[in-house]
Amino acid sequence: MTPAGEAILDRLVLDDRTSHLTIPLHADRIGQYLVLDLGWNGDKYLHATPKHLSAIGDKVWVQYDDTEESVVTDLMEAGIPRENIVLGFRHPKLGQHTGFAVA
Repeated sequence: MTPAGEAILDRLVLDDRTSHLTIPLHADRIGQYLVLDLGWNGDKYLHATPKHLSAIGDKVWVQYDDTEESVVTDLMEAGIPRENIVLGFRHPKLGQHTGFAVA
């Protein structure tokens, strides 16, 4: 498993406060990693994908991150340097100003 996958796949949690399950999904062969939130938050049904990462070449692309705790922090704590992390959700023109890798 890639470091990107390891950084998110340890997140299987049932939250008793909201009765929803956080499910890490991965397709190592094609380098795709997602987190799926599924269940109930009170009376509201929850079905969301708050994180999406891609392993492309020697870089980890953060395609989407809708979490309070940034997945970028998890990646760097897992030993992935900033130079190997691309913020894919940022427009390419802004990539050079993020402090992370560019496409």
